[in-house]
Amino acid sequence: PQDFREAERTPFPLKFPDRSSELNFLGLLNILNFGSGYREELHQHCNRGAYDTIAGGCIAMHISQTINADLLLNMKLVDIPQLFRMPID
Repeated sequence: PQDFREAERTPFPLKFPDRSSELNFLGLLNILNFGSGYREELHQHCNRGAYDTIAGGCIAMHISQTINADLLLNMKLVDIPQLFRMPID
C-alpha cells in the first residue's frame, strides 16, 4: 500500500502550501461528509446535495483562510452560511 506521500493529490482545483494543509482540508471534508443525514434538507434549501454543499464550503474555507484547529475553534455561527452558501430564513 502507498503512503500519503506517494499518493495522488486531491482532485480539487486547489493549491496547498504543504501536505499538512491538504490533509486538514481532506480531513475536514470527510468528517463533515461522513454520515450526512441532511441530503433532503440541503436539496430543498440550497438546491445542492450534502456533498456539493460540504465540498463547496471546505473549498471556500481553504481559499479564504488556512484550515487548522485555530480556524475551527474560532469560527462563528454566522460564518457557516456564508462559507457554505446556505440561505438563512
